Amino acid sequence: MKKRAISERYWIPQSEWQRTCARRNVKMQTRPYETFVGLAYNKEEQLVQITKNTLASASIFYVTLLEEQSIHTNILNQQSSLSVQQVLPESKHIDSVSEFKLLDLYVRKEGIGERGLLLEALIDDLQCQYNKFSIHGSYNHISYSGLISLECFSRYGFKLENGQLIYQKT
Repeated sequence: MKKRAISERYWIPQSEWQRTCARRNVKMQTRPYETFVGLAYNKEEQLVQITKNTLASASIFYVTLLEEQSIHTNILNQQSSLSVQQVLPESKHIDSVSEFKLLDLYVRKEGIGERGLLLEALIDDLQCQYNKFSIHGSYNHISYSGLISLECFSRYGFKLENGQLIYQKT
C-alpha cells in the first residue's frame, strides 16, 4: 500500500507489525471474513488496524482500535468504518471506468485521523484493482449535513460537484 505523508496519522511498515504489537502488548484481531490491510497510529497515537470485508455487493473498510480499554477508559467505541458499493463494473473496453458509490463513513468520536485512514485504504485498494475508477457519494449524507468540512475530503483528491463528493482516477 502506498503511504501518503499526511500529518494526522502514520502507517506502520509491515516489517514492524509484530514488534509494534509486542511493544504495545496487543494482538492483531483477525476475523475470517476480513482481509488485513495494515497497522497505523491515528492522530491520538493510538494503535489501530485497518481491515476490509468484501461482500457480494459492497466492501466495508474498518479501523479498529487495538489499545486496551483499561488504558483508555474514556473510549466509547472501538471501530470506525467506510462502506462502498460497486455500481458499474469495469468492462473489457479500454476506456471503461469502474464506478463506486460511497455509502457511509462513520468515525468514532475518539478516532481523530481515522477518516483519512479509511479514505486512503479505499483509494489504494481501488488503485491496485482498477486502471480507471470513480467514487461518488452525497456530500450532505457523508459529511453529516456539513459537520465534516469539505477539506477533510479534498486533501485526498475528492471534489464537490452538484452536492456529490467525487474522486476520479483516469
